[in-house]
Amino acid sequence: PSGEQHREDVFEDSGEDQPPRLLVSLNSVTALKQLCEHEHARHDKVVEILTTCRAAYYKELRWLRDQLHEAYRTDEETTLRKSRLTPDDFEVYWYEPEHYLDEVTREFLLLCIRETNRKLIDENTRLRDVIEQRNILEVPVAKT
Repeated sequence: PSGEQHREDVFEDSGEDQPPRLLVSLNSVTALKQLCEHEHARHDKVVEILTTCRAAYYKELRWLRDQLHEAYRTDEETTLRKSRLTPDDFEVYWYEPEHYLDEVTREFLLLCIRETNRKLIDENTRLRDVIEQRNILEVPVAKT
């Protein structure tokens, strides 16, 4: 801007047939290198998260499919299997979507879950009222 002349050294690769088309400063090249390293680290993190997410999802899917196969066993096999079950056999959560969401989407998901829970609580209350009104659960006591 001041009209002063500056001297700049330019190095050319003698093995190239064409002269360089673009001249950039070393600071620009260094900044681009840092940006590439940063983006590569982000890429590696996303790949790791996606791999973990897929593994958990497929593990849970496999478990659910196994449960379907269990449902079609014979009565004898089922009785034997049921006798060995504990509550821990049913609490399986490998894939937890909220672990793989950004903060905004996670908050939205939690809001949806709260709303669904509220609706279920309301429905349970309504059904209890219906049961109470119709005396469905009242069982006559046998006289002794």
